[in-house]
Amino acid sequence: MRITVNGKKMKNSIFTWIIVLFGLLLFSCGNEQKFSIPTISNSTKACDHRYYPDNQINETFSDFIKPKVDILILWDNSTSMSHYKNNLIKTHVENNLNHISSDFDIHMLFAPLIVDPKTPHSFDDGYLIADNYDGLSESVVENKLTLKEDATTFLENFSSIGGSIEHGLKRVEELLDKHIKASNGIFRKNANTIVLLISSGDDSATSPWPNDYANKYFEFKENLGSEIFRFISLVPHQADCFGRTGVTVGSRYKLTSQFVSDSSSDSFNACNDEGIDNTFEHINDIISRVDHVYDYWPIANSSKVIDTNYINVKKFNTQENKIESVLKNKENGFQYFGISPKLKIRRLPTRGETKENFHFIKLSGNAEVHYPDFLMVETRSEPEYFGYIRLQYKPYLKNLYLEINGKEIPQKKDDPDGWYIVCPSEKIVNYMCTQNAHSQEIQIKAPNDWTPKGPKLKGYFLKLGQNVTYTNNSVVKVRYHPNSKPAAEKPSCIGPQN
Repeated sequence: MRITVNGKKMKNSIFTWIIVLFGLLLFSCGNEQKFSIPTISNSTKACDHRYYPDNQINETFSDFIKPKVDILILWDNSTSMSHYKNNLIKTHVENNLNHISSDFDIHMLFAPLIVDPKTPHSFDDGYLIADNYDGLSESVVENKLTLKEDATTFLENFSSIGGSIEHGLKRVEELLDKHIKASNGIFRKNANTIVLLISSGDDSATSPWPNDYANKYFEFKENLGSEIFRFISLVPHQADCFGRTGVTVGSRYKLTSQFVSDSSSDSFNACNDEGIDNTFEHINDIISRVDHVYDYWPIANSSKVIDTNYINVKKFNTQENKIESVLKNKENGFQYFGISPKLKIRRLPTRGETKENFHFIKLSGNAEVHYPDFLMVETRSEPEYFGYIRLQYKPYLKNLYLEINGKEIPQKKDDPDGWYIVCPSEKIVNYMCTQNAHSQEIQIKAPNDWTPKGPKLKGYFLKLGQNVTYTNNSVVKVRYHPNSKPAAEKPSCIGPQN
């Protein structure tokens, strides 16, 4: 809100008016004088509504539910692996481990692919990375649990086994069977179960057939109630691999991947960097995120008094990278819900995500928020009513012009559609109140309730009739002839200050 007063130009204006007046007198003697001293123009805007900040809760989920993902990673610890770019493959695997989505609740069990039955080691059953201890047995926490950053240590600690015997498919069966029967919490019920086998060759057994192993893996899936069960192989897809020719292609592993997922998309070529990188991206892609759906949204702190008729809601659609308007609609939009000391705003996957002491809106239909989308909500304070207009200078009332929101308001005392000067002494001489500036509260409770609500300002005041009181964002224009020095520094707006 701005107030503009043309005070600095007053002398020049007076001089101009005097010349005009003199000229007119020469040509119209005897006519009634229609000109006087120059006017002051006040263009005043009532204080804006107090807009509250946009509200976004997409970054403050308090109990975000992550899908459970249990991954068995078998690493080829054969001597042939160590000969053929082992360090390159290992580096890529280590780098990509951190790319598995942080949106997952992860269990990753690292184990060597080949075990020498004559020299068993304590780590043959694997090292475990887990995001939390929930459901894990005490022995697993004490003996197997470690940090993701230590993955390099796991791979280096696996003993290098010579020879050409590699029973990777059987090894997967044995590890799953052992840990599931132990009920140690590594492989969880209703999780996404993934086997990732990394080898520089192929399974050397001649039986059972890959489809027979696939059927055994399906039994594990049924036993665990897994959301998905996948066998992903990172193996040579060509004989020219690892910088040499004659490498054994991982045919049995590729077939097993195909049988388990009913597709060839779960086997990746270990002979190139792209195949290694894509393996871990694929794991991220095949996991279904838990759908979080919000049917309530906080819009302002409960301590705020808001205008419930003015709630502007927009949704940010992250998938299409655009902002969409949300309409006020009971079936397919939003409705103001009210203030709640505690409200669960999430509908799926479970009723949850408690927010306390807010104004809330209720969402329905397409307006419901699906993570990671979020709402941007603008609210404002309730309407504030003003029954007085402050003038900085003592006004000459004869030609005072008042306009509110484009409508002229006439000077009529005790008229609901007019205005009059507040003159506590009630003495008006020569169209001016004889009293000097005084203080007055300009805000009222409502047009039909003139209980003062502040702020108290100093100046000269016009009192409005009940039908022409104004509210926030109204534009008030006053033109009048001044007859005093300024009453005080002009306020920045004629309403409550934040």
